[in-house]
Amino acid sequence: MKYFFRLLFAFLISATLAGCATTPLGVVANADAERKLGEQSTPTFLASNGGIYENAAIQAYLDTIVARLSAKAAIPAGFGPIRIGILDTDTPSAYTVPGGGIYLSRGMIAMANDEAELASVIAHEIGHVTARHVAERVAAAERLVLDVVRKEGRSITGTYNKRVAVLTELVSERLGELSSFSEEQELEADRFSLNLMQQAGYDPNGMGRILSRLDQWQRWRVQRIGLDAARIDELNKESGYPATATRIAALGAAAPGAPEPAGQAQLMAVIDGMAAEDVYQGGIIRNGRYRNAAQGVAFDIPDTFLPLHGEQTRLVAETAQIWFQFFEVGDVSLDAAQDRFQERGILLEGLQRSTVNGLPALMGKSASKTLPKEIDTQVVLVDLGQTYLMLMLIAPKDGIDSVMQVFDRMTASIRKDSGTDTAARRSYRTRRVTAGESVATIVHDAAFGDDAQRRLRLLNGLEPGREPSAGSWIKVIQ
Repeated sequence: MKYFFRLLFAFLISATLAGCATTPLGVVANADAERKLGEQSTPTFLASNGGIYENAAIQAYLDTIVARLSAKAAIPAGFGPIRIGILDTDTPSAYTVPGGGIYLSRGMIAMANDEAELASVIAHEIGHVTARHVAERVAAAERLVLDVVRKEGRSITGTYNKRVAVLTELVSERLGELSSFSEEQELEADRFSLNLMQQAGYDPNGMGRILSRLDQWQRWRVQRIGLDAARIDELNKESGYPATATRIAALGAAAPGAPEPAGQAQLMAVIDGMAAEDVYQGGIIRNGRYRNAAQGVAFDIPDTFLPLHGEQTRLVAETAQIWFQFFEVGDVSLDAAQDRFQERGILLEGLQRSTVNGLPALMGKSASKTLPKEIDTQVVLVDLGQTYLMLMLIAPKDGIDSVMQVFDRMTASIRKDSGTDTAARRSYRTRRVTAGESVATIVHDAAFGDDAQRRLRLLNGLEPGREPSAGSWIKVIQ
């Protein structure tokens, strides 16, 4: 749910600057206004989270779970039936959007080991819907925006777009003010989920199982980019999420227990064949290398950066980011390309002509006036023919030298690539474990990539040192 409020800040600021009295002042009291707000903001949200994954069988399965849970919940009048969609990303995530919509990622579906675990995630989001937490947080965000505009608005000059950008940055600096408010909502949604699960006839311990697994996954992910796993608790707190241990303790649930056999078999059948890789700007990151057959290009992805979706793909480390995006500009000269980028609002300075593995390129810095003074940038534009690839590094000035070495290696790895194997996405496969199989033998025949054994254990809830038993379900990637 948190992601929405970063997207909404510019919308709220725009409405405030325009003197709009209808949005979003009535959101808390008016369910219809909240639903319309969701209709306006959801397309941007979807574009930044991988888009919709179209799979009729999985959609029907989720619809069935939602109907079973909704029958025991008091959905606010004006929202209509709960709508659920699937985000095309492998990052385990779940969101509630204004007006009662819920979105689950492919990664969240794959992380579940039985229907009760998946239902607990959906029930949690339904808890946000019934309590109208989104409306409450929109109202809190609006109060924050109004306070910033009143204090800073008159001192900010320039174009309308610049004023919105600067105010958005100032508001973002105060996001922590919403964290404690959000933390209480999360715990309330957890309590609601537990009660709703029991009423709907699901094993309530499913929530504890998937929460524990998601916590392990998050810690593994931050460890992969060189951070202390304890940082996950700090990051969650900054985002308004209680620590997982706090959530499980607050539920007062019994020992997690084993997956429910019938519910597990149903879920495994649904997961089998589901896509298991993300598509970034039309290409796939596999084994530390990005390859895009449509654009005919490939380059290395630094192993200390995590890829995230967006209009531009973001590669994120703790303090630095690398953005990349493709721009269709036609077969034009470097000089004409500069004009095209300026027309698109991409302002650059200090541009120098260069080449990257024989490809014409421009190198410089961002001329954006909205970036903080302590931030430095480096931009590379590589001419691929009809398309330009843009890479942009954003990092603190006092630490940019070390990360520039990483950025330079990434730039130097850019090459034309005519291969077509990037078009085929790998898939999740589910099956029963045969006698004599171990984690080592299973990953040998699968496509888990780096840290394969750890990924297999996380996906299947196998603790370190524990081997899968014959006849049990196993999820792999092929």
